[in-house]
Amino acid sequence: MSDQENLLAQQMRDLQIHRHEIELARLKSSAGDPLAAPFMRALEAITGAAEIVEAYITPEPIGIGREPGWSLVAFSERPVPIALQVDLIVAAQEASDSGIITIEIFCWSEHAQELAEAMVTGLLIWPMSAPLNKEKP
Repeated sequence: MSDQENLLAQQMRDLQIHRHEIELARLKSSAGDPLAAPFMRALEAITGAAEIVEAYITPEPIGIGREPGWSLVAFSERPVPIALQVDLIVAAQEASDSGIITIEIFCWSEHAQELAEAMVTGLLIWPMSAPLNKEKP
């Protein structure tokens, strides 16, 4: 790389860092994410019918499609038939009043990899017996 290319690369990196610092400061000063209530309404819509044993909020979907955006990832005791899954997801999205969240339902015993990923990347919201404290980087 030439000196001019190196300088430009460093300036681009510095600009990205600056933008992330601004976003981090904005997030730290905010009251929290406004999607918390829609996620809780969505969870309430599916917990009874699907025998949900655990549910997580993850920064992106863990199943098919990895588009950015928060996802409610629920794990049921038994497999949920596809038709019922669709009905529950529609009901949860309607209850949430938000079209920007993704809802996924898995049977925990058949989707160990998805459960492990949700446990590592997400916030446990059901059962909510422990505070939502994640390690700080």
